[in-house]
Amino acid sequence: MRTRLILLLATALLAPDATAAQAPETGNQLGLDSLSFAELQRLIASQDSVRARGSFGEVVILRPALTPDSLLAATTLGSRVGLSDVTRIQVRGGASGPGALVGAGIGFAGGLAAGAALSSSLCSDGGCSNAGGGTAVIALGATVAGALVGALIGAPLRKWHTVYEAR
Repeated sequence: MRTRLILLLATALLAPDATAAQAPETGNQLGLDSLSFAELQRLIASQDSVRARGSFGEVVILRPALTPDSLLAATTLGSRVGLSDVTRIQVRGGASGPGALVGAGIGFAGGLAAGAALSSSLCSDGGCSNAGGGTAVIALGATVAGALVGALIGAPLRKWHTVYEAR
């Protein structure tokens, strides 16, 4: 009984220190761990501009740089935003992914319809042994072609993508 009481007391005294040791040191005002913050720094440094939102409103920063306490323009004349006020950071990116999905969907529907129509017209006399296979091949080819065309159309379209959002 006495041993259990000592163990319980020791656990209670050591528990706050153990939980404090488990909390990662962020070293930045976004509250990100060092690896995530370094990755965000590299991403932001590779951009021509970023859009930041927060209590200050919305601001676009040209040639941005991210420091542990602020988001600032690489030139001395640009904006400087304190990270404690930032709720969202966005970068510009292409829309090739969504374009490929839309193109694939349209290509699949068109290819399926064309394959079914072609198979029914060519196989109307019953001479085809695998009409469904021909339809599937046409639909698959049209899906791939549609995805490529959609990605090419979407690539030059630039839109904002969120890379950081406060929790």
